[in-house]
Amino acid sequence: MSKILVNGVELFYQKFGTGEHVVLLLCGGLGFGNIHYKPQIEGFDLEKFTLISWDPRGYGQSRPPKRVFPKDFYYIDADDAIALMEKLGYESYSLLGWSDGAILAAIIGAKKSEKVRKIVKWGGNAFCTPDMLVVYQGLHDGSIWSEDAFGPLMKYYGKEYFDCILKAWCASFKTMDKDSEGNIDICSEYLSDIKAPTLIIHGMKDGLVVKLHADFFLEKIKDSKLVVFDEGDHHLHLQFPEKFNRIAQEFLLE
Repeated sequence: MSKILVNGVELFYQKFGTGEHVVLLLCGGLGFGNIHYKPQIEGFDLEKFTLISWDPRGYGQSRPPKRVFPKDFYYIDADDAIALMEKLGYESYSLLGWSDGAILAAIIGAKKSEKVRKIVKWGGNAFCTPDMLVVYQGLHDGSIWSEDAFGPLMKYYGKEYFDCILKAWCASFKTMDKDSEGNIDICSEYLSDIKAPTLIIHGMKDGLVVKLHADFFLEKIKDSKLVVFDEGDHHLHLQFPEKFNRIAQEFLLE
């Protein structure tokens, strides 16, 4: 484990495994690798894969700075991730992206199409409709989240910091909406630039991101395919780690 200066911020990262296939783990909102990807770090074949876990600025151990959410925060995080991999010397790598990380995976896959080998993404939305904005505004109360999803984050950050960044994250979509005309375009304009083979996974019981988004990614990303988990919810990789790890590794090694 170590920290490295990237775009003016010291980012915390860890490397697991010695395999030829390098995979960058892109965490969900408010989270970081050791919490959001623990079953993958423990369950992937680390003789075939090298996993790079990192904490985006303001999350986990990449503090200071305090986490803030300007309307382009997804692009800031994507640029940080790209710069991190460049500093670490990786010329090619694949992406695992969940939730907010799925959005980053789309942006990175488009901006660095010559470097990204494959993408596995799930639980991410390409745009935000007025109906979704209402949902996001209702998420600012951390008490409504499941213990599995947010309990470890609450314990790590402490209630004060967790509540602060959760409310700021939810409010950021309202800020984005001020410049939109109904739908917030988060990353869909970039999807046609993705060249990497992409596996889209969707949990049919995801209460935050409906299948409409998985179908949209499938239509817009040229070389993509969709796998559905009938019983999967938003954090399906934590819910069904063995199934997820098997499917993801098989796809990455094809």
